[in-house]
Amino acid sequence: MDITIGMPVKAYLKNYVYWKENLQPEQIIDLSGPGDITFVLAGLLTGKLKAGPHGDPDDLPGIYDAELITRVTVTQYNRNLFFYSLDNIRYFNTYLYRNFHETLLHEICANRRHGITEVDTIWQFIDRLKAHDLISFDAIKKASYRLRKAKNLPIFRCANSIWG
Repeated sequence: MDITIGMPVKAYLKNYVYWKENLQPEQIIDLSGPGDITFVLAGLLTGKLKAGPHGDPDDLPGIYDAELITRVTVTQYNRNLFFYSLDNIRYFNTYLYRNFHETLLHEICANRRHGITEVDTIWQFIDRLKAHDLISFDAIKKASYRLRKAKNLPIFRCANSIWG
Protein backbone atom coordinates (compact mmCIF):
# COMPACT_ATOMS: atom_id res chain seq x y z
CA MET A 1 0.00 0.00 0.00
CA ASP A 2 1.25 3.44 -0.87
CA ILE A 3 0.28 6.89 0.32
CA THR A 4 -0.12 9.82 -2.05
CA ILE A 5 0.78 13.39 -1.27
CA GLY A 6 0.48 16.53 -3.36
CA MET A 7 3.28 18.99 -4.07
CA PRO A 8 1.80 22.44 -4.77
CA VAL A 9 2.96 23.92 -8.10
CA LYS A 10 1.82 26.44 -10.65
CA ALA A 11 -0.53 24.92 -13.23
CA TYR A 12 1.67 25.57 -16.27
CA LEU A 13 4.65 24.01 -14.44
CA LYS A 14 2.52 20.95 -13.70
CA ASN A 15 1.86 20.55 -17.41
CA TYR A 16 5.58 21.01 -18.03
CA VAL A 17 6.46 18.22 -15.59
CA TYR A 18 4.09 15.78 -17.28
CA TRP A 19 5.48 16.72 -20.71
CA LYS A 20 9.16 16.67 -19.69
CA GLU A 21 8.92 13.41 -17.72
CA ASN A 22 6.77 11.80 -20.46
CA LEU A 23 3.89 11.04 -18.09
CA GLN A 24 0.18 10.82 -18.73
CA PRO A 25 -1.85 13.81 -17.49
CA GLU A 26 -2.75 13.45 -13.81
CA GLN A 27 -0.60 10.32 -13.47
CA ILE A 28 0.69 9.70 -9.96
CA ILE A 29 4.42 10.38 -9.94
CA ASP A 30 6.58 7.52 -8.77
CA LEU A 31 9.56 8.97 -6.92
CA SER A 32 11.73 6.05 -7.95
CA GLY A 33 11.09 6.74 -11.63
CA PRO A 34 13.65 8.11 -14.06
CA GLY A 35 13.98 11.78 -14.89
CA ASP A 36 15.60 14.91 -13.56
CA ILE A 37 12.46 16.41 -12.08
CA THR A 38 11.42 13.26 -10.23
CA PHE A 39 15.01 12.94 -8.97
CA VAL A 40 14.90 16.44 -7.44
CA LEU A 41 11.40 15.91 -6.04
CA ALA A 42 12.43 12.59 -4.49
CA GLY A 43 15.53 14.20 -3.01
CA LEU A 44 13.49 16.95 -1.40
CA LEU A 45 10.76 14.69 -0.05
CA THR A 46 13.16 12.08 1.34
CA GLY A 47 15.49 14.63 2.92
CA LYS A 48 18.46 13.78 0.71
CA LEU A 49 18.35 17.23 -0.87
CA LYS A 50 18.25 20.08 1.59
CA ALA A 51 16.39 23.24 0.69
CA GLY A 52 17.50 26.16 2.81
CA PRO A 53 15.29 29.14 3.50
CA HIS A 54 14.10 30.23 0.11
CA GLY A 55 11.95 33.23 -0.57
CA ASP A 56 9.86 35.43 1.65
CA PRO A 57 8.73 33.75 4.89
CA ASP A 58 5.33 35.43 4.48
CA ASP A 59 4.89 33.89 1.04
CA LEU A 60 2.09 31.38 1.40
CA PRO A 61 1.42 28.42 -0.88
CA GLY A 62 -1.78 30.11 -2.09
CA ILE A 63 0.11 31.27 -5.17
CA TYR A 64 0.28 27.65 -6.33
CA ASP A 65 -2.87 26.70 -8.19
CA ALA A 66 -2.20 23.00 -8.89
CA GLU A 67 -0.45 20.05 -7.34
CA LEU A 68 1.63 17.10 -8.45
CA ILE A 69 0.46 13.89 -6.83
CA THR A 70 3.35 11.69 -5.75
CA ARG A 71 3.50 8.22 -4.28
CA VAL A 72 5.22 7.69 -0.92
CA THR A 73 5.68 4.21 0.48
CA VAL A 74 4.16 3.25 3.81
CA THR A 75 7.64 2.52 5.14
CA GLN A 76 8.78 6.06 4.37
CA TYR A 77 5.64 7.43 5.97
CA ASN A 78 5.84 5.25 9.11
CA ARG A 79 9.51 6.03 9.68
CA ASN A 80 9.09 9.74 9.01
CA LEU A 81 11.40 9.41 6.02
CA PHE A 82 9.82 12.14 3.97
CA PHE A 83 10.01 15.86 4.50
CA TYR A 84 7.30 18.23 3.42
CA SER A 85 7.89 21.90 4.17
CA LEU A 86 7.20 25.35 2.80
CA ASP A 87 10.90 25.72 1.96
CA ASN A 88 10.79 22.48 -0.06
CA ILE A 89 7.70 23.69 -1.92
CA ARG A 90 9.37 27.01 -2.78
CA TYR A 91 12.63 25.31 -3.75
CA PHE A 92 10.89 22.79 -6.00
CA ASN A 93 8.84 25.48 -7.74
CA THR A 94 11.95 27.61 -8.28
CA TYR A 95 13.70 24.56 -9.73
CA LEU A 96 10.74 23.86 -12.05
CA TYR A 97 10.59 27.50 -13.15
CA ARG A 98 14.29 27.55 -14.01
CA ASN A 99 14.15 24.14 -15.70
CA PHE A 100 11.15 25.26 -17.77
CA HIS A 101 12.91 28.37 -19.03
CA GLU A 102 16.23 26.62 -19.64
CA THR A 103 14.43 24.02 -21.76
CA LEU A 104 12.60 26.74 -23.67
CA LEU A 105 15.84 28.67 -24.25
CA HIS A 106 17.51 25.53 -25.54
CA GLU A 107 14.65 24.99 -27.99
CA ILE A 108 14.73 28.62 -29.11
CA CYS A 109 18.46 28.42 -29.84
CA ALA A 110 18.13 25.05 -31.61
CA ASN A 111 15.16 26.20 -33.72
CA ARG A 112 16.81 29.51 -34.55
CA ARG A 113 19.54 27.63 -36.40
CA HIS A 114 16.83 26.09 -38.58
CA GLY A 115 15.16 29.41 -39.36
CA ILE A 116 12.27 29.10 -36.89
CA THR A 117 11.62 32.36 -35.08
CA GLU A 118 11.56 32.79 -31.32
CA VAL A 119 7.86 33.68 -31.41
CA ASP A 120 6.98 30.51 -33.34
CA THR A 121 9.08 28.40 -30.99
CA ILE A 122 7.34 29.83 -27.92
CA TRP A 123 3.90 29.19 -29.44
CA GLN A 124 4.90 25.62 -30.33
CA PHE A 125 6.14 25.12 -26.77
CA ILE A 126 2.86 26.43 -25.32
CA ASP A 127 0.95 24.11 -27.68
CA ARG A 128 2.93 21.04 -26.63
CA LEU A 129 2.33 21.82 -22.96
CA LYS A 130 -1.35 22.62 -23.53
CA ALA A 131 -0.81 25.75 -21.45
CA HIS A 132 -2.73 28.38 -23.47
CA ASP A 133 -4.99 29.32 -20.57
CA LEU A 134 -2.35 28.84 -17.87
CA ILE A 135 0.34 31.37 -18.78
CA SER A 136 0.47 34.25 -21.21
CA PHE A 137 2.73 34.42 -24.23
CA ASP A 138 4.08 37.77 -22.99
CA ALA A 139 5.11 36.31 -19.63
CA ILE A 140 7.09 33.54 -21.32
CA LYS A 141 8.63 35.93 -23.85
CA LYS A 142 9.75 38.35 -21.12
CA ALA A 143 11.21 35.55 -18.99
CA SER A 144 13.03 34.19 -22.03
CA TYR A 145 14.48 37.62 -22.74
CA ARG A 146 15.62 38.04 -19.12
CA LEU A 147 17.28 34.62 -19.16
CA ARG A 148 19.10 35.38 -22.43
CA LYS A 149 20.25 38.67 -20.97
CA ALA A 150 21.44 37.03 -17.73
CA LYS A 151 23.38 34.44 -19.73
CA ASN A 152 24.81 37.19 -21.94
CA LEU A 153 23.39 35.59 -25.09
CA PRO A 154 22.83 37.75 -28.15
CA ILE A 155 19.52 39.41 -28.79
CA PHE A 156 17.96 37.54 -31.69
CA ARG A 157 16.66 40.53 -33.60
CA CYS A 158 20.11 42.12 -34.03
CA ALA A 159 21.22 42.05 -37.66
CA ASN A 160 24.83 41.18 -36.80
CA SER A 161 23.93 38.44 -34.35
CA ILE A 162 25.51 35.04 -34.82
CA TRP A 163 22.03 33.56 -34.29
CA GLY A 164 20.30 35.49 -37.02
